[in-house]
Amino acid sequence: MRRQLEIAFVFLLVIISFKFFDARFLNDSILNYLLFLTLIITIIISVPYILPPNKGFVLPVQLLLGSMFISIIMAGLYWDQSLLDSLIAVAPYLIFFIFFYLLQVKFPVDLLEKIIVIYGVLYILLYAFEFINSPTVFFGKPLWGDEFLVSRGIMRIIFPGGGVFVLTSFIAINKLTSQEKNRWFWLLLTIAGIVIPLMQVTRQFIAGILLLYLYHAIRSISLSKKVLIDHPPKIRTVS
Repeated sequence: MRRQLEIAFVFLLVIISFKFFDARFLNDSILNYLLFLTLIITIIISVPYILPPNKGFVLPVQLLLGSMFISIIMAGLYWDQSLLDSLIAVAPYLIFFIFFYLLQVKFPVDLLEKIIVIYGVLYILLYAFEFINSPTVFFGKPLWGDEFLVSRGIMRIIFPGGGVFVLTSFIAINKLTSQEKNRWFWLLLTIAGIVIPLMQVTRQFIAGILLLYLYHAIRSISLSKKVLIDHPPKIRTVS
C-alpha cells in the first residue's frame, strides 16, 4: 500500500508541476494553490533526507539546490530584490528536493522511467492536438498575444513540459539500441524526439536533442568496436 501511495504521489507531482501542461480551461488560481501545496509537501518529506551518503548524483543535486539559495542572497545584496520575489522565482525548482525522498524510499528506476514515458507520450499527443487545432490555445502559452501564430515559416508552439519530453527521447533511444522488445514503439518516440523540436524551430532545443542523439550514436559505436576487439569473430578454416 505504501508503494502505491508513493507512485501516486510522484505521478501527480509531475503533472501538477507542469500545471497540467498549462491547460487554459483550468482555473489559474486553483492550479497555483495546488502547485504551492505539492511543493510544500515535497519539501517537508524530502528535507530530512537531504544529507544522504555521497554517491551517484547526490552531490550535484545538493550543489544545485545550494546555488539557488546563494542566488537569493546575491540578488538581495546586489540587486535589492526582496526575499519574497526571490522565493517566488526559485519556487518551481524546489521540486528537485524530491530526489532525496526518492533515494531514501528506494523508488524503483523502472517505475520512474514508466512515469516519464507516460508523460512523454502525453506531451506528444497534446502537442499534436494543439498543432492541429492552432491557432486556438488549449495548452501552453503563446510567445505573444492570445493565439499561436506562424513564426519562422511554421505554426510555432512552445509547449510546456519539455524536460519530460527530452527524458522520454533519451529513454527511447537507449531502449531502441539496447533491447528487442517494443522496438517499433521506441522507434516512434525516437523519431518524435527529433521531429517536434524541428517543428518548434527553437535552435537551442534542436541542438540539445541532436547532441544527445549524436552522443548516444558515438557511444554505441564505441561499445560495438569494444565488443569486436574483445571478442573478435572466429574464422573457420577448411582442412
